[in-house]
Amino acid sequence: MFSTPLFEGQAETALNQPLSVVISERAAGKYFSGENSLGKLLRYNDKFDFQVTGIFKNVPENSHFTYDFLASFQSLLTTQGENAVYMDRWTSMNYQTYIQLREEANPLEFEKVMEKYLVENTPEHMKDYHYFLQPLTKIHLGGFIPGELAQNSHMKYIYIFAGIALLIIIITCFNYINLSTACFSIRAGEINTRKVVGANRKHLIQQFMIEAFLTTLIAFILAVILLYFLMPLVNAMIGTGIKFVLLKKTNILAGVIALVCVIGFLSAYYPALLMSSYKSISHLKSGKFAGDKRSGLSRNIPVVVQFVISIVLIVSAITIHRQINFIMERNLGLLNDPIMTLRVVDDNEEIKKNMDVFAAELKKETAIRGISVSSWLPANIRSGNFALWDGQKEGQRILFHNLRADKNFLGLYGISFIEGRNFSKDIPSDRNKEYIVNETAVRLMQMESPIGKSFGYGQKDGVIIGVVKDFHFVPINQRIKPLAIRLDPQDMRYISIKIDSQHMSRAIRSIEKKWKDISPGFAFEYSFIDEEVEALYRSEERLSRAVTLFTYIALFLASLGLFGLVMFSVERRIKEIGVRKVLGARIIDIVALLSKDFVRLMLLANFFALPLAYILINKWLQSFAYRIDLGIWIFIVSGMAALLASFLTISFQTIKAATANPVESLRYE
Repeated sequence: MFSTPLFEGQAETALNQPLSVVISERAAGKYFSGENSLGKLLRYNDKFDFQVTGIFKNVPENSHFTYDFLASFQSLLTTQGENAVYMDRWTSMNYQTYIQLREEANPLEFEKVMEKYLVENTPEHMKDYHYFLQPLTKIHLGGFIPGELAQNSHMKYIYIFAGIALLIIIITCFNYINLSTACFSIRAGEINTRKVVGANRKHLIQQFMIEAFLTTLIAFILAVILLYFLMPLVNAMIGTGIKFVLLKKTNILAGVIALVCVIGFLSAYYPALLMSSYKSISHLKSGKFAGDKRSGLSRNIPVVVQFVISIVLIVSAITIHRQINFIMERNLGLLNDPIMTLRVVDDNEEIKKNMDVFAAELKKETAIRGISVSSWLPANIRSGNFALWDGQKEGQRILFHNLRADKNFLGLYGISFIEGRNFSKDIPSDRNKEYIVNETAVRLMQMESPIGKSFGYGQKDGVIIGVVKDFHFVPINQRIKPLAIRLDPQDMRYISIKIDSQHMSRAIRSIEKKWKDISPGFAFEYSFIDEEVEALYRSEERLSRAVTLFTYIALFLASLGLFGLVMFSVERRIKEIGVRKVLGARIIDIVALLSKDFVRLMLLANFFALPLAYILINKWLQSFAYRIDLGIWIFIVSGMAALLASFLTISFQTIKAATANPVESLRYE
């Protein structure tokens, strides 16, 4: 189905037998360097020997998911034993299911037939489940459906990046238009001469269009060279692994070239029309030529638009960064010390049987502050079931997320109690019979006094002993779900260890030594809880970095365009400045005279940009169930930042002009 090419072995029979496995080139090089790996054995979880029956080409990074081992599905019956019975249950959701349709099949029609068949064979308590098909090519950018095999993103972020790129292109086009029209009077003599010797408007338009296309082409070539060398830096900044393939993909290259042609045309069309429209006599008049007012207005509008875009991006960058920080703090709280997490595989019986010994040995290390075991980490609790409780209305069904943990879990992660108590080893009934629920669960069950009320799954055989404050165990773009926690340290998938941040290296060495002493057949692999949370919001983090980077670029380009326009304005008024200085004008008066028009433009840009930024960024925040408040200070800081950038740009030229010796500008008058 997935057309995995094998370099060695037979694809048709490679996975026919239990405990057979095909491996990637990378894995073959790692485990059988320089040897023929076919027929060799690989030990899995220090318990089962798999025979290598094939080698496949490394899976590209841009695949739906990546892997180094493909084992036969029948192997689950051997490796899981009794647990493999779930393979035959309609209620099992442990596996990804892929369906390859015939070319003539209608996916929508098949989806209806499939769902009807599944519902007919599903137990009564799952009748309200909804089943649907998702095209393979839509998975990676299809949103954040729980249980995917790889970290996914959303198509909206592609639209956001494309939109920002388009805005930056608009800024550069406006810069070109602005500077081209601003230089009109400088090129007036050339235009006049060409008209006098017989050039018509068509010839002038062709000249200006060719100039613009050549400029755009040179810029494109320089951009490709620059991108090639800066790609690693860009990837590092925004946390991506994008490869430079522009010159290898003819369809993409053709699209980019077409875009370059469109940009060249759009940026050249207006200046070409404008500069070819005036009559020759207009350029021979002394003083201002006809059309000055119109061309001045046409230069001011692009400046305003450029800074509107820049201010919107500044607001976006600040807000997105604050929302990401809000997510991290809300998910993790304010943990004073880092928490290491160790994944415990099902077959690691040594660590499971000796967990008390492992914990006792670690507690002797002063750099370790606490240890806990649990079925899930607090940032991503994925199992659940429908619950029963006292006072439940007939037909009322609520899916509770289910967490099994020891008595140290809540304290280790700083999850506080609202009422009731924690689990205790001294109370025998706490094991599997007592539950701690969150605030959302109490609210949905409509319990005024939940402590002591009956609660359970399948039957009400347990009692609620405590209520904890809500914490985020699902992505923050979703509302917090009801959660039930029960004491069951034997059902462990994760070990959480709180470490003194001042002695990280010593603590990690100590944990690794104790792990290898007890469980030498299993690799010591760890991560930190903040890394687990960051993985959930990697797309948002990339968005934050990318928007910040693009904001700097946009502000720089807008300031560059303003710099050119101020320079041109000063150049045209250089004699006026000289006369004013001779007549006694102070430097501050001249600076104010030259700056006031541009400052008005910046204030006008703020007037349009800030409401627009509020609408756009507020719409983005709506995708999160929990979000920051859009304080007015964000808009004030963003507006002031744009004003400061523009003021520095304006001041450089105006102060230079105001402090110049008037003799230089008036010596020939």
